[in-house]
Order: sequence, then structure tokens, then C-alpha cells
Amino acid sequence: MPIATCILSGFDPLPAPAGVVATWAEAAGCDPALMTVNFVAGQQDGAGYPALAYLALPDLWPEPQVATLAETLAKVLAAHLGIAIDQVQVLVQVLSSGRVVEDGKLLRWSGD
Repeated sequence: MPIATCILSGFDPLPAPAGVVATWAEAAGCDPALMTVNFVAGQQDGAGYPALAYLALPDLWPEPQVATLAETLAKVLAAHLGIAIDQVQVLVQVLSSGRVVEDGKLLRWSGD
């Protein structure tokens, strides 16, 4: 369930995320059918990033896999968008069991 919501600033028109999931999945060693990438136009002021990604992951994923998913997302976004890696920031949001609704039902994955 890796879901990346990428707020992009300074891209007009907004690029399509086509191909990002496949490239990210391959780089991270994950099933692309379980991954989602959203591109959203944003406006920033102050110290900003052309690409600011929020990566939502369930808390049952081990830390090494979390790091791999976040780091490969940053690299894939930089390459896909044609920007330097220091222009991409990824913020990882870890979601606890019972904090996601899918198909109208609250998901529980830790046995609680």
C-alpha cells in the first residue's frame, strides 16, 4: 500500500505520473499493483521544494524497506521530473492499523 502524494510547484502544465509507479516499484523491489502515485499542483512560499512527496505506509513494514521506498521514490521523482535530487523532499507518514479505510471498511493488519 505505498501511496505517494506528490505536490509539485513550478510545473506548468503538471506532468503526468505515467511510468513513475513502474520505475519506483522496480527500484524498490515492490509489486506495482500495490503502489499509487498522485501528482498535485501546488504553490509554495519560503524555503520550498519543486517536489514534496508524502509517502503513506502501514506501520507493519520493516525500517529497511521504509528507507528503500522513500529513497527510491526521491530518486525516481528527480529523474522523472528532470530536477536535482536536492529539489525533492519525501516525508514518510506511518499509518497504524485501524487508520485506513478501503472498500468502505476499516483495515486492521496487526491482529487487533
